[in-house]
Amino acid sequence: MKFRNFITLCLLLAGSLSGFLFRADGGINLDTIGYLRQALDLPSIQTNIFPAGYPLAIRIFTYLSPDYFWATKLLNLACLGAILGFSFWKNFYPVPTMLLLCTKAGVGLWGFSFSEPLFLTVLFFVFYQLSQEHLYKNARWVLTTSILLILLLVVRHTGIFIWMGILVAYAWERVSVKNKYQPGLSHLILTSGMLLAIYLAWNYLSFHSFFGEDLRGNPEVSTGDGWIRHCILNAKGAISTWNPFFTLVLQNHDSGLFSAPALVLIVIDFFFLTGYLWILKTEPKERGHFFANIRIMGWVFLLLLFASSFSAGIEILNSRLLAPAVFCFLFPTLVALYSHKKLQKPMWLMGIFCLIFNVIYNIKVPVWYPAIHRNAETILTQNPQVCCLWLDSDSVPEVHYHIPLIHKPFIYRHPALSNGYIARHALQVIKPGLQILDSLPEGPQNKVLRNSELHIWNIEEK
Repeated sequence: MKFRNFITLCLLLAGSLSGFLFRADGGINLDTIGYLRQALDLPSIQTNIFPAGYPLAIRIFTYLSPDYFWATKLLNLACLGAILGFSFWKNFYPVPTMLLLCTKAGVGLWGFSFSEPLFLTVLFFVFYQLSQEHLYKNARWVLTTSILLILLLVVRHTGIFIWMGILVAYAWERVSVKNKYQPGLSHLILTSGMLLAIYLAWNYLSFHSFFGEDLRGNPEVSTGDGWIRHCILNAKGAISTWNPFFTLVLQNHDSGLFSAPALVLIVIDFFFLTGYLWILKTEPKERGHFFANIRIMGWVFLLLLFASSFSAGIEILNSRLLAPAVFCFLFPTLVALYSHKKLQKPMWLMGIFCLIFNVIYNIKVPVWYPAIHRNAETILTQNPQVCCLWLDSDSVPEVHYHIPLIHKPFIYRHPALSNGYIARHALQVIKPGLQILDSLPEGPQNKVLRNSELHIWNIEEK
């Protein structure tokens, strides 16, 4: 048992590191650059399109590494260590916790520089607090849990869905005949609700919106076809919540959804959903209210996230957006399954396979990113005056793959492997204020970098 735990911990660390060390973009995307710009502006807060919690955490970690790229990665590793260390210290289901981190919501996200790892770490602490049912009336417990719920909202706007999930769980226990509700939860709901209201009021008075909704684009749901397309794409993402391996994001419901590979993957998603419902039906009822509460939190989070996608300009539901719901559903499921001794070894093997699958899926084409990062640093050091990058040339490379055993080749175009995509993120993570140009401006050109002249990295070099 100890040997398996040691192997799992080592693989989790290796998977989290390789998730950005061997990605051509280093796990950096447009949201990362937005977070970094907010971190640079602190203590001034210019916008609330992103909450200030994650940028503040990045700013704190720059005291360990002034390089913003490495600061975000150290933050992710600290979050991983906090979850694992806490679960072993408190003996809070340490093995199911490790298996949870082997899924797409764990190692599948930890290589990227965005707010989900920090959010999921705080959510895990909320799980622990809710498991302490004997302390529900304790004032210290109420205050600590309320602060954690506020932190969720300060890290990501969807933290409000977790609070609403607790509210629904409390209401369900009040009206349920079979369950004796926990009156102490009312103290938590009232205390955290007042703190949330204060935060949202400050948000509105400062930025004239609660969640930066006025700064986001609107989804194309004004027409009947647009509404149907939006429903289908997001429903497909929602169904994959119970799939611990991957979430298939479709872009065209007419051709993509009804293709043979997509239908096969949908069947796989329904297989995992059916298995989850069967486990839920057969699980012993004496486990207490804790597991029921976080499952309800998961359902509320998923439904509200799906509903909010019609008014907020967010991505199609994917592994990143669904990660909190994955935590809420898979954590109690893994605990229930691991309580059966005969399932422990098969679960461990499945977890290791899931971890390896997610690492390979994230990397796709292995590239040593620190070399790209050093090239970008050299370019900016040699050109300290530049403030713009002109993407004058950019092509999406084709990568040839071969499926093992059947030896079937296929070609896939990787947008995230284009020179322009890699150059802009490699440069902006060092200099977040760098502007991206679609055309060459008039006037002096000494402040403009041309993508065609940089040669930060080229897929043809592989």
